[in-house]
Amino acid sequence: MKWWDGLWLNEGFASYVEHIGTNIAKPAWNFLSEGFFYATTLRRALALDALASSHAIQADDYTIRLNGDIDALFDGVSYDKGGSLIRMARLRMAGGACRNTPYAPLEDELAAECPQGDPFLVGLREYVDTHAYSSASTEDLWAALASAPCLADGTGVECWTGS
Repeated sequence: MKWWDGLWLNEGFASYVEHIGTNIAKPAWNFLSEGFFYATTLRRALALDALASSHAIQADDYTIRLNGDIDALFDGVSYDKGGSLIRMARLRMAGGACRNTPYAPLEDELAAECPQGDPFLVGLREYVDTHAYSSASTEDLWAALASAPCLADGTGVECWTGS
């Protein structure tokens, strides 16, 4: 991340990927199911986001002035709302075809729509390859995901980082 305002990128991806990793290690636990993700992550994100003290996951530059401002960003909004937003982008880009599958291998409908592969993973590879030896921002992630094949109108979730 280029600055602390993008902390949600680190923590949101960690929150989402923990479900994928656990599902691979223990498939019987069904960590990627709609109900489990809702019960463990999305519900907390929605509850925290409803509070008057909530903040956008993409912090404004002017709100980060002191060390305490940085510490305050390490909260459930960055982790849970960030993870929920990454998951929402993934499902939106795949049209729901990747729901509940570890690594989201291509299913018939997704393969027919996008023979280049899972658009989210294609965009994510672009993001990682481009920024492998540098820092990246939220805008860099959205640009890489929007450049993925078979995606006509971006991820459709960009607006949620500032609210």
